[in-house]
Amino acid sequence: MNQNKNVVVFTLVFTSILFLYSLSGAVFQAGFFACSNISIISDVIKITGKSPDTIVAASADSIVEKPADTIANGLPEYPRATGRYSVAGRITSFYTDSTIAALPALMKKLYALKNGKKRKVRIAWLGDSMIEGDLLTQTFRKKIQQLFGGFGVGFVQATSVSAPFRTTVTHTWSGDWKEENFKTKELNSALFISGHVFYTANGALHLKDMTVKDTMQVLEKSLICGPAASGASITVNNLPRQIFPTKRINRILLDSSSRHAIDLAIFNDKLPVYGVSIEPATGVVVDNFSFRGITGLELNKLDINLLHEIQEETPYDLVILEYGANLMFRPEDTDYSWFQKHIIPVIKKIESAMPGAEFLIISTSDRAFKYGDNWSTAVGINNLIKSQAELAYTTKSSFYNMYESMGGYGTIVKWAEQAPSLANKDYIHPNQRGAEVLGNLFFQSFIKDYEKAQLYVPEEQCFEATAYQTIFDKKTGLEWYIAEDKNMTWNDAVNWVSSLDIDNGTWSMPTTAQVLKLYDKNSSAGIGYEREGKKYTAKINHIFNKIGHGAWVWTKEDINAEEAYSVNLSEGLKIVSQKNKIHYPIRALAVRQINKQKL
Repeated sequence: MNQNKNVVVFTLVFTSILFLYSLSGAVFQAGFFACSNISIISDVIKITGKSPDTIVAASADSIVEKPADTIANGLPEYPRATGRYSVAGRITSFYTDSTIAALPALMKKLYALKNGKKRKVRIAWLGDSMIEGDLLTQTFRKKIQQLFGGFGVGFVQATSVSAPFRTTVTHTWSGDWKEENFKTKELNSALFISGHVFYTANGALHLKDMTVKDTMQVLEKSLICGPAASGASITVNNLPRQIFPTKRINRILLDSSSRHAIDLAIFNDKLPVYGVSIEPATGVVVDNFSFRGITGLELNKLDINLLHEIQEETPYDLVILEYGANLMFRPEDTDYSWFQKHIIPVIKKIESAMPGAEFLIISTSDRAFKYGDNWSTAVGINNLIKSQAELAYTTKSSFYNMYESMGGYGTIVKWAEQAPSLANKDYIHPNQRGAEVLGNLFFQSFIKDYEKAQLYVPEEQCFEATAYQTIFDKKTGLEWYIAEDKNMTWNDAVNWVSSLDIDNGTWSMPTTAQVLKLYDKNSSAGIGYEREGKKYTAKINHIFNKIGHGAWVWTKEDINAEEAYSVNLSEGLKIVSQKNKIHYPIRALAVRQINKQKL
């Protein structure tokens, strides 16, 4: 009996040792693999079991391949790996190739503005004390208005804690102003995007724009307010006036002249007052919506219906969200999953209320704590930035890594201790000089994204049909021909192109880069294919409608005897596909370079 027991014990112990040994090997391999340079979207990308494709996404320096698991139609799933989000100096979209603009709709509007179209392009920049006093945003505003047109400081709330040190506007007030904001438990009226609403029975404001140097430049000064059932008495530059705001959000023009200052008094404590906007008749408007001490979760207090009405009244083209410093309030914190869980529905709510706006999430900048005798970058900062990048991915927002762009680890300590300093000795906040550096860095990244859009010709004029039923792209000088609307293997596509004799031949299969340059997430061509009740079309110019039910295109770049690259034009992604794949909606395009326009 005892011998049998010993045998059992020995067997159990030996089996356990073997199990632990095998497990350690798996852990070692997994740990080693996780250290490789892979894309944020490529670690858990999945494709249906029938299509063992590989998603390819651009990392910092190269194209990195990651074997995909399985999910319907090869779309990227939740990211858990390092990669693209850590790249400095770039606005990143996790849903397109890195050669494509992350903010294409905005860039088209800016291009039109630069080329004479009369319109306003509105940018809302929401954040915490990192942008308080118009820091950072004032630099970006100045640069973007100089390049694309426009002037004026934009929105200024009725009263502000940052007024004494804000240099872009002279701002004083008097009277009995009462305020509700993100910190108010029970609200009487909906908050504006700024997180504030004000009331006054006899309050007065004096505002003077300090951004415009041309004394002849005309500025529109408008009151932004809620409704007042019986109207409200005001004075504008000491002249009495009666207003009748009836909508939930009202923009009442107070003055349009070359006078850069305005004096406003309000005599109705039932009127929800948000602030005054000082802006051009046409051009770029950048509104600073800073609120000290918040994490971004407070945005949940914004009324979705009011946001929707704001978007209808004065639509924003870009919404920037910059938070994070107030999440790092304990030196040893490294887990920010709780924040990610709660902020995702908040951002999605705002996105749903503001159709037509593109969203950009900016990571936290560097922040330090004192560990022992020395100040060092917060130990959890990389985890927070990764969570912010995953937030951008989940909400389909673009992402900008402020931390890496400013220099990464140790930068805030260096900035605070150098002479002249670029940051305060709290080791959190850049000073005026540092904020200007950050603003310039962001603007440089912004312009890189603009250049990626390749907006040298208005989109509708870029493509022309020729007499040979081909399509000529005037931006790239490439001529395209579309194959029959049917599924093709890679060899089918190769044979079709090699036998093509349209206009004296000389056709070839396209490269990945050539196909990706056709991608435009705001366009759609063909009928597309349907999977699980959802339709996926090729997001390219409608002149390519002959692509029909296809959304994927073969490229000439074969990998081995069994695999070659294709491009998913529904998502703008480079894919590794099986050459003999016939059940997927992969189409063939032929291309050639020509030097002159073919009519």
